[in-house]
Amino acid sequence: MGEAILLDCISQGKLKVMHELGGSIGEYGYARCISDFNGNPKHAISIAHLVNGKHAAIEVERGDIVCTVEVGNRSANVKLYKILGFDQDRVVVKEIKDEKGIYSNLTLSTITKAKTMFCTDPIFVII
Repeated sequence: MGEAILLDCISQGKLKVMHELGGSIGEYGYARCISDFNGNPKHAISIAHLVNGKHAAIEVERGDIVCTVEVGNRSANVKLYKILGFDQDRVVVKEIKDEKGIYSNLTLSTITKAKTMFCTDPIFVII
């Protein structure tokens, strides 16, 4: 796929943290969910119930998968990224394809979150 991309993260001591986030307003929505390399949900460090906001802080590491979804006008733009490393408060990722369907639960959960009107809860984490 393409070149490495940088996504925002937060450094908390030695931890690198990203958030599960998102929701929709009307027909338009955005969401981001995170899994481990095998497509399994990760443990949440903290939970917040903000409308269409950051719902779960998750420690991320090299090899984890980030799914982003934008929905609107009856379409969904789904992207999967593999975390390659870190550059200060940025996560270095590369877009990947899910040719074996390993990340189908992650993808479906992220689409559901992006379509959930005024979403206030995490959807793909272990609490």
